[in-house]
Amino acid sequence: MSDSFDYDDFEQQQNSGEPDWLRKLRKEHRDFTRQNKELTDQLNGLRKEQRGATVKSVLEAAGVNPKVAGFVPADIEPTREAIGAWLTEYGDIFGATAPQTPALQEQPQAAPAPSPAVPEDVVAQLQRIQGADTAATAVNQDVETQAVSALQNLGANVQSSQDFFRALQGLVR
Repeated sequence: MSDSFDYDDFEQQQNSGEPDWLRKLRKEHRDFTRQNKELTDQLNGLRKEQRGATVKSVLEAAGVNPKVAGFVPADIEPTREAIGAWLTEYGDIFGATAPQTPALQEQPQAAPAPSPAVPEDVVAQLQRIQGADTAATAVNQDVETQAVSALQNLGANVQSSQDFFRALQGLVR
């Protein structure tokens, strides 16, 4: 007799009156439960790593030493706004300040005045190119709108797929 104890053999002896399908079902349940626990532990570990990386990157963007991430409480969301609020409240302890809000950083700036090193004719050409690009975008949107309405009209007037493809070829040409 071996010294090792096999739980499945013991269970099979205890439940010998049970159908085979029930024993298999219990075994599958144990396997799935074990797999679920392993995956849940793995997911929680990955979430913790991701949160730590996010907090560090936000702190680095704010100009704060990323080691401060170890002091950010777990109940603080790993977002720029939440960490900014936390830094506003506790940043003086670490010699840090809250990062500027994105709204303040992304304010549209007035076009810079051309420097004297850039000739006037070059500045005029660049402005003309920018204006042409804006006009081309408007024309492309008009062409797209016309194509969509033509396809909608086409779909309403065809009776078969062959008619549809013939009409579609006429639109493409």
